[in-house]
Amino acid sequence: MGEGAPELGAGAQTRLRFWSANMELIHGNGYSWPGFSYTDAEKLRMAAIAKTLPSGTFGLWLYLISPAVFIALAAAIIVGLWLPAMEMLFPNPADTKPLPFVLLLAAAALLALSLGFWAVMTVGSWVAIHLGGAGSGYAPEAGDAALYAKARHQFRRMILIICGVFVPGCWLWITFHIEAGPIVTALKLVSIALVLLSGYGLFRRR
Repeated sequence: MGEGAPELGAGAQTRLRFWSANMELIHGNGYSWPGFSYTDAEKLRMAAIAKTLPSGTFGLWLYLISPAVFIALAAAIIVGLWLPAMEMLFPNPADTKPLPFVLLLAAAALLALSLGFWAVMTVGSWVAIHLGGAGSGYAPEAGDAALYAKARHQFRRMILIICGVFVPGCWLWITFHIEAGPIVTALKLVSIALVLLSGYGLFRRR
């Protein structure tokens, strides 16, 4: 570590490497991610950090391990916490009230996103490195601790925004019986397009 550089633990270093590779996949293709903005100097540093992570390891983490870890954790929260809470509050499903239903679902989403991000970045990256290799050449610099703290703050902020918008949005959907089919279909198509785009970007990096 460079002289005067703040201490960044091994786990944080690993998470920063994977997050940098994730953001470089976006920045390198000329795109930006709303809510996750960085200065030109930070982008250059993240691009340099991303190069220390083997593309095979990153692809394994992005397309296989991360979805598996997050889906497993979200399913455990729904089955182990949300469903029992709903059954306790509303033994008769016909008596379910929209607002308590939405609030419980938002709480489950908050927990799933918070723990899911930690699990994907910590457990997922550990598994990916052990399966695909750690690479070499990463040397922490003075600004890396601040960059890591900024990314962590951004993700916490995004989680709160998502859950904050979810509650009134879902409640209005239920109250006014809004048909969400076309919107859901559009979101699925956008998600598929983003996955294909990121895959193409990863292919170009190899």
